[in-house]
Amino acid sequence: MTTEVSIITNTDSYVKRLTEENAPVKHQVRVQRGVISARDIDPAQRARGRNIARCCKRNQRVRVPAMRGSEWDHLLRTLELKRACA
Repeated sequence: MTTEVSIITNTDSYVKRLTEENAPVKHQVRVQRGVISARDIDPAQRARGRNIARCCKRNQRVRVPAMRGSEWDHLLRTLELKRACA
């Protein structure tokens, strides 16, 4: 028997434990954000995204510093655009 791990759904053991305790099951809430246009991306995050893409091409390690949610959005959008243009 193999166990599949998923970030989105709750595990069976977690749900069983909560039903035994008569506690409500907590669900992960996803925040839906709009698409960021290429012009609106922060230049610092765009440079960081280019650096990450370049390091990935060279199979080098990348250190990603702690960021706020909005900064992550800009960085991930930059990486998406780099992938689409490559």
